[in-house]
Amino acid sequence: MSTERPSPLPRRLPVVTSLVVLFAITAAVTGCSSQPSRSTSSTVSPKVPSTPTATHDPKAEVVARLQEILRVRDRAFTNRDASVLDAVYSPDCPCLKGDREAIEKLLKSHVRWLHLSTSIQAKQVQRIAAHEWIVNALVNIEPVKVETDAGRVVDSIPLERDLSRFILVQLSNSKEWRLGYASLVQRYAQGKVG
Repeated sequence: MSTERPSPLPRRLPVVTSLVVLFAITAAVTGCSSQPSRSTSSTVSPKVPSTPTATHDPKAEVVARLQEILRVRDRAFTNRDASVLDAVYSPDCPCLKGDREAIEKLLKSHVRWLHLSTSIQAKQVQRIAAHEWIVNALVNIEPVKVETDAGRVVDSIPLERDLSRFILVQLSNSKEWRLGYASLVQRYAQGKVG
């Protein structure tokens, strides 16, 4: 996504750590910047099964899958483990590269995020092709504490609320929906809509 989340991180962090955290925050939900993916390539079966839904409403299933993808992404950033992203992103999703780099920078800076939690409220869900959906959703990222590997809390990031657009794709060899692209539509100041 082509976004730059404003960083609430203060000058009290060393400059390098501040830049790394800023980069990682920018990538956290709105980290893609290339063209939308229209992937039909083959990949290995996903490591993360999709959440079964009790409904046969395809829109509801796509939204539920997007929420699940964001939960996996939260875990990837919290645990600083980019390998789990391979199961929920299409191989050519620009977010995959951006999130891997952001997680690597968190590791190199010895900084971690605590209590990262992202939720969505779908505003518009539209099928655009047999294996492609667009979801416009309000994205809520709960406040996050930033701490060093030594356990010293160095900052906190307040609630963030943005309107984002996600494209979910279904790869040719899978029934799983994966994140193919994401972009920021509108940013709201300190979580306020309007």
